[in-house]
Amino acid sequence: MKFEVSIEKEKVDKTLKDLEDDVVFQNIKRQAAKIKGEKLGFARGETGLKRYLGWFDIMAITVCAVVGMGIFIKTFSVQTAVPGIGDAVPLAFLVGAVPAICTALCYASLASALPRAGGEYIFISRGLNSFFGFWTTWMKWLTCTIAMGVIAYVSTGLMINMFYVVGISQSIINSMRSPVGYVTITLVVLSICYWINIKSYKYYQWVIRIFFFIILFGSLSMILVHLTYSPDMFIQGATQKYGAETVSSVLDTGDKIADEHPFDLFNLNIFLDSLKILLSAASVLFFAYLGFGHAVTASGETKEPRKNIPKGIISAIVFITILYFLVSVTFYGFIPWKYIAGYNTLYPDAQPSDFINVSPYTIEIILTSFIIMIALVSVILPVMMSISRIFFAWSFDGLMPKKFSKVNKNGMPVSALTVTYLIAVLAVIESQVTGIFKVLEFSTIAMLFTYMFVNITMFLLPMHKPLYYNMAKFKLGKFNSLVSGIGVMTAFLLVGMLIGTSFDSFIVFCVFMLIGGIIYHYNYKKRVESGIDMETTFKILPPE
Repeated sequence: MKFEVSIEKEKVDKTLKDLEDDVVFQNIKRQAAKIKGEKLGFARGETGLKRYLGWFDIMAITVCAVVGMGIFIKTFSVQTAVPGIGDAVPLAFLVGAVPAICTALCYASLASALPRAGGEYIFISRGLNSFFGFWTTWMKWLTCTIAMGVIAYVSTGLMINMFYVVGISQSIINSMRSPVGYVTITLVVLSICYWINIKSYKYYQWVIRIFFFIILFGSLSMILVHLTYSPDMFIQGATQKYGAETVSSVLDTGDKIADEHPFDLFNLNIFLDSLKILLSAASVLFFAYLGFGHAVTASGETKEPRKNIPKGIISAIVFITILYFLVSVTFYGFIPWKYIAGYNTLYPDAQPSDFINVSPYTIEIILTSFIIMIALVSVILPVMMSISRIFFAWSFDGLMPKKFSKVNKNGMPVSALTVTYLIAVLAVIESQVTGIFKVLEFSTIAMLFTYMFVNITMFLLPMHKPLYYNMAKFKLGKFNSLVSGIGVMTAFLLVGMLIGTSFDSFIVFCVFMLIGGIIYHYNYKKRVESGIDMETTFKILPPE
């Protein structure tokens, strides 16, 4: 096993004396000098992963991972989460993008400094502490695996709704909606995504690109179609579908919400209250940006990762912000916000399809349902890829059995993908047996926890591990502390907000955190007792 340290002069800001005092640098020198006499925890001298992703693929993966659970869900549900936000939702999306962009920049910089398979696990374990690296990503892996099954389960409902609108016979629709039919369709969707992930990197690359273009052109088509509609046309369609009495009741409820929660940023008398509503809505809509960290786990499969991953992530977050703004402007341009607020208040289990199916044009309903369904299904592919690479990275470092770091002839970690897939299958069955539980809320807490530690790592990296920081091609420079600090505070405050509203989910989260801590210490101790130098293992980057 051979490790080489290649440092380009122009990228190192430290003097030779500073380097001699640097602990990381000294450990790398010690490793280079004593490699024959030391036994590291790495599974082998190279990962076996194939580099095939470019910056565009990283952007496509990020967009697919974020958009499905973002714009088409949060755009409507924010009205009940923050009463009074009204038609200022597009503005709230822009405000919510600020902390999201800060965290995305931290991800981009860390990916440039530590470009290895495993993403956040590598960032935190090398830049901060190996225990925190495993602990936080253990929660992300577990919750995202379960959430992946739930997302597949929800997307099946949208698929059946689309078939219903197309005109499929009622008997077939009833068969699809039966417990066996529903679960079967969901497992077929999940299994196809699994097959694409293990079959070949070329299949994965092309499918994720196709999903991206469907989301792009589908969203643009949806925007253009809806620009021709007016609020009066929507109310007329809603009256025909739900009846005049129901629509009147919904609008009356919306009027009541508007009276109880006035919003006007240009009215000095209620400016502070309006600002509070806007910031509250922005904090809720921040959750629509969750998922932009999934692409960094593919660092080991990206060509020129120090350059392409930052370029892909930054391009994606800009694209997503613009898309969210345009789609929300379009929706609130033809659907009266009082109708959305009133309907969601009277019917807490309302779905986006309740608003989409109001259109008098069948083709428009089919188009919108198809785009939302594809957006949801497209989440599964990048999430499955992402969390399997985390499991792969644990195994490669020796924190999980070595067999999970094995790859097939196409460079795909089949064992890590399989265990991820099987847990998602169990989540599908659980969703059917007991109903969809608060797993997405649980997953959100884990994601925010990971964001918090990633931002902390970025904040400390220039001081704690300057050698890694100086090797990055993309740096935040003098804005590093500000950008990462905003990311830390945002994640911390949002975790606190979620704990306050869903304490039961947090208790379950803590239990699984404890289990993760036990697994780490058991495997770490076991490896040390077998003669593995785990301390040195976590002070250097894994081989590529």
